[in-house]
Amino acid sequence: MSRLRLHLHSSLSLRLEVPIPLAGDQRAWDGVVIGLVDGPHPAIPIECETRLYDLQSQLRRVQLKSRDADITDVLLVVSGTGTNRRVVRDARPILSDLFPITGRRAVAALRVGRHPGGSALIFV
Repeated sequence: MSRLRLHLHSSLSLRLEVPIPLAGDQRAWDGVVIGLVDGPHPAIPIECETRLYDLQSQLRRVQLKSRDADITDVLLVVSGTGTNRRVVRDARPILSDLFPITGRRAVAALRVGRHPGGSALIFV
């Protein structure tokens, strides 16, 4: 999360371990970027993955959180290792549907304090 923080405009804040607002739900977002402009919402949740080991399961978990929190846009932040990059490259057809905004475009938006415009997968 600290590597993502380097890409955030100074007007944005980052809250960590933000609970999903459902009664009795113990799940939480790894983080939430707050203070975004020019988007559908002033905040966007973040899920972080150090290692992509079971992509189907990891994506399902993010999708279920999104559904249950009634959130449409999520940032999936992934460590930029060679293995993770290969997994993402091999799954590009599936991932491009779930995360239509490129990582570069999302980071560029975050650097100026703007909402990325949709879900994105970002390597850090």
